[in-house]
Amino acid sequence: MSAVTSRGVIPRQRVSRRHGQLTSRDTPVLVRDVMDTQVTPVRPDTPLTAVRAAVLATWHRVVPVVDNGRLVGVVSATDLLRERVRSATVAETAADLMNPPTALTPHTTCVDAARLMLTTTETALPVVHEGGTFAAMVSVEDLLQAL
Repeated sequence: MSAVTSRGVIPRQRVSRRHGQLTSRDTPVLVRDVMDTQVTPVRPDTPLTAVRAAVLATWHRVVPVVDNGRLVGVVSATDLLRERVRSATVAETAADLMNPPTALTPHTTCVDAARLMLTTTETALPVVHEGGTFAAMVSVEDLLQAL
């Protein structure tokens, strides 16, 4: 069975639960099959007002921070909110607020991506090509639809 989304048909992976873990029974769905390539990254020197606008413009609520094509961090809506309610604002740019990225590759299986995502507090993770160049984002929703 396949899922139809705004990005097309996503082949559904057959999985079974064994001792509370997902196990694959067929050819696994890869991150490249479900990743969102229509993501606009920000640069490290991007002012927080522009970072906020970028976060609010994407349904991921996470934006990648990219320098010369390479992923250097991520900024989430939660990061921006935390900074906004601080009594003394410290951050001025994306570089001041970004977190080190936990990244996937296009060849990561969706099951492995889901396991990794469950170890973080993020709802979307960046995808990088070999060498660390930014490729896309994959979200909890993308993985849930694929699995």
